[in-house]
Amino acid sequence: MVASAGAVVVAACSSAPKPIPENAPVYPGEAAGQAKILNVQVLRSGPSITFTNTTAGPLGPCRMWLNQRFSRMIDKIEVGQTVTLDLYSFTDEFGDEFRGGGFFSMERPDKVVLSQIEVPGADGTPSLLGLITIAGGEDD
Repeated sequence: MVASAGAVVVAACSSAPKPIPENAPVYPGEAAGQAKILNVQVLRSGPSITFTNTTAGPLGPCRMWLNQRFSRMIDKIEVGQTVTLDLYSFTDEFGDEFRGGGFFSMERPDKVVLSQIEVPGADGTPSLLGLITIAGGEDD
């Protein structure tokens, strides 16, 4: 009886594999190329990033990429608007979340080393625009 109760506890602790999303976005890579770098600074603070649209026009809606792997859609960002995004809202093509860290995190957080936005080019193919990524803040 004790052995069967232990088996139930062990079975309850196991988790099923995470299903891979069907239409998950894939980093456009070299095919898209990085057209230019915008004067927009992305600053990490704990499990989130913050940036202000300091360009002459609105950004988005578009897809934001971190480290050429994790992405999420962002809404239109007006000139001068500041946006804070939760790093856990960024996922890769396999459905894995960006490890954002934070006080209760059990794993070491991922670093944010590259941030880009993907916009449609004039011919409809994706184009990447680089953002200025400020290092640090992983352990906040």
